[in-house]
Amino acid sequence: MKLKIVFANISQGLIYEGSPGDNSVFSKCWPSKYVDFFEDLSPDILCLAEAPFETSNGDGKFVQQCSKDLSLPYYRTDTREQSWIVEGLYYGTAIFSKFEIEKYEVVELLNPGIETIRPNGDVWKLHDKSVQKATLNINGQRVDLFNLHYFPFTYFGRKFDDPEFASAHKFLEDIVTSGSNPAIVTGDFNNDGVEIERARLELFHK
Repeated sequence: MKLKIVFANISQGLIYEGSPGDNSVFSKCWPSKYVDFFEDLSPDILCLAEAPFETSNGDGKFVQQCSKDLSLPYYRTDTREQSWIVEGLYYGTAIFSKFEIEKYEVVELLNPGIETIRPNGDVWKLHDKSVQKATLNINGQRVDLFNLHYFPFTYFGRKFDDPEFASAHKFLEDIVTSGSNPAIVTGDFNNDGVEIERARLELFHK
């Protein structure tokens, strides 16, 4: 059986308008526009990063519209933070599936704990991250689906494949490979400038 799996980082529902210079430019917040786009793709499974939620527990119009309009009745969300862009919104990761989700958990990742001082003097500390794990029943075959939004090391002047982060990568690898079911991994790995297959994440070398 072939599956159509779609992943996207949807920038909290904002519409991307380009990147003049080094800055990304977004226009209005229009989450339903993304739903229209995904509807044309007809995914069996949709995984998102920076999905917008109206409540702190990961619910709202966007989530409900995704499930209904895309005919993906099973879904789980993981709220990470309150939006700093759109007042009153939260954001996080989300899994939508046409297949039953038999088990679900959110696993906290190993935070390397780095920090940096921005040009304006602000101190940035690396925020905690997690991975969603959903066990799907796909026509009698159980499959473990992992979805994540990984640490943005480049925002701290570092690279994804710096040796210092090998233990964090190994921690993620152990989560994904610990079960006996076939595994599917989706996510925004924030691996800017480093090809994921060439990085130190041994998960992709198996």
